Amino acid sequence: MEPRDPTAENQTVSSGVPWRVQIAVYATGAFSHSLNTMANVAIPLWIVALDTPPALVGLTLGARYILLVVLSIHGGALMDRMGVRRTMIVLGIAGVVLHMAYPLLPWLGPLILLQAAAGFAGAAGWLGSQVFIGQYMKGSATYTGRLSFSLRVCALIGPPVVGIAWDETGPWGAFAVLALWAAAGLLAAIALPRDPALAARGRASDILPRWRDYADAMRLLLVPAIALVVAVTVIRHSAVAVQQSFYVVWLDQIGTSGVRIGLLMSAWAILGSIASLTAGRLARLFADHWLVIFTVTAQIVLISATPLLPNYGALLVAMALYGGMMGVSQPLMISLMTRRTEKGHQGKSAGLRATANQVASAIMPLVMGLIAAAAGLEASFYIVGAALLAAMVLVTVMLLRNRAP
Repeated sequence: MEPRDPTAENQTVSSGVPWRVQIAVYATGAFSHSLNTMANVAIPLWIVALDTPPALVGLTLGARYILLVVLSIHGGALMDRMGVRRTMIVLGIAGVVLHMAYPLLPWLGPLILLQAAAGFAGAAGWLGSQVFIGQYMKGSATYTGRLSFSLRVCALIGPPVVGIAWDETGPWGAFAVLALWAAAGLLAAIALPRDPALAARGRASDILPRWRDYADAMRLLLVPAIALVVAVTVIRHSAVAVQQSFYVVWLDQIGTSGVRIGLLMSAWAILGSIASLTAGRLARLFADHWLVIFTVTAQIVLISATPLLPNYGALLVAMALYGGMMGVSQPLMISLMTRRTEKGHQGKSAGLRATANQVASAIMPLVMGLIAAAAGLEASFYIVGAALLAAMVLVTVMLLRNRAP
């Protein structure tokens, strides 16, 4: 399993992928990626409306990510085996139906099953857009930067829309918005070009998970650049998990109003959107692996220093810079990984990275919560930050020893 030539088109778009295809790829990824963010508005409200016992609230919310942890590699393998477009269309249809089914099944057992299935089906477009860029757009950082920009635009628009729908029309309206949002991603997937090489392929047995696919995905870690991206992904998403959990808890503890917290998140999203468009240009000026190391290290410093910031202005600047670093690092990591993976394994490569994302996002809040309980919330920021920085130092030392990927 040899990596693709890293000197192949990297940061150039001179080959001229048609804008019709580009827009379909970006729309597929953006609608899919933002669907879970929107669901995180509607589903907690639905859980409360169903009078779910507090002990089961966390289980129900977490169920959305269970299959993403277990089956992301399988989903990527399906795209390698059956085609990206075909897989996204099938799972896209499932995503539309499943999100509309929530108000039809107002019981806890079906809700947990719906969460698991809808989380996996809804994320297929995001996974597939990365695979498509790797297979057909040569992993260009310019294209991944535009994809990252699109994600953030949808993430800004989608959650308020579903919130308004809930307030005005209740659960039926909110879940109809989720289904329509999933349908928009499905239509974008349908607009992608067909892969004629896969037109006649596909058997019923192909949809079943295979241990060989997981073994092939693990073997991808033998490629230094892929191992680098997976390691940094775990570290990066650990920092993101801090921002999405205890960062808000800290802001509330120091008396920051909800409106001001919202403005901080808006600054993060807006700067991240703008910065993502610079990824291709930056990758033409600097080595992409060192840019990844720098931007992720900066993210860790900015989020772990939160308790040291003296006022709201400092918090706003730090969160804007944090968003900018995220906006640059995400497309570079996707580009770096796709360019070092041969075409027939792009899906498994993307699934491997998605699995690393989900594992880090699940574990870090738990770890930080235990540290906060033992040493206090403020100290937990410093301890977690120091641990993540130490991990980045280790990655950097290994990178220097093995030379640039």
